[in-house]
Amino acid sequence: MVAASLERHEPLALEAGVKCRSPRGAYPCADGHVWGEPDLGHAAEVMQQVAARRLAMAADPEAAAVDPSRDSEVLAVYREPFSLAAAGARYRARLEELWAKRATSLPEV
Repeated sequence: MVAASLERHEPLALEAGVKCRSPRGAYPCADGHVWGEPDLGHAAEVMQQVAARRLAMAADPEAAAVDPSRDSEVLAVYREPFSLAAAGARYRARLEELWAKRATSLPEV
């Protein structure tokens, strides 16, 4: 995962936490998978950076005006696929797909 850094607009790599193996049978089809335990200290640090950046932009409108995270074109790229309409369309398509599979796999009575 990548987040923007405070002082410079370069990606800040979020460090992975402790790697853990999924216990056998804990999740469907996940035996032996490795996942990361969150590092709460690092998460808090990144959240503090985000808060500090927002406060700095609130105090300096000129800096906020040139901040890439406020660029309307950049925001549009993220807003469109996560809009209610787009998310609803994805859910509807998936539900229709599942319903069609269910209809063909049910035994006739």
